[in-house]
Amino acid sequence: QEMPALLESLVRRSPGVTLASLRSLKSESLAAGAQGEATATLFRHGIELELQGSWTDLRGYLAAIEKSPRRLLWGQVDLQAQSYPRLVLRLRMHTLSLDSAWLQL
Repeated sequence: QEMPALLESLVRRSPGVTLASLRSLKSESLAAGAQGEATATLFRHGIELELQGSWTDLRGYLAAIEKSPRRLLWGQVDLQAQSYPRLVLRLRMHTLSLDSAWLQL
């Protein structure tokens, strides 16, 4: 349950950012190694966040993700301006693991 705590702490440390939704994405199996070799199976686990805030607040949140000690890989990013100065940011992030179970929301 390390990932939910990390995401919660990032939102809590980012005043002005509101978490509107959070959902887990289907895990994907990735094979590592050349054909014919014993391979370890990596799993790519993803989440999709919808955040609301000002440009400055959301940019600060993204900077906090980049500085996180937990390696988070960015996927799709979608930014929409609905009503100035509030923006809606949809962000997909992934992490890699040897464990098939990760986070179920």
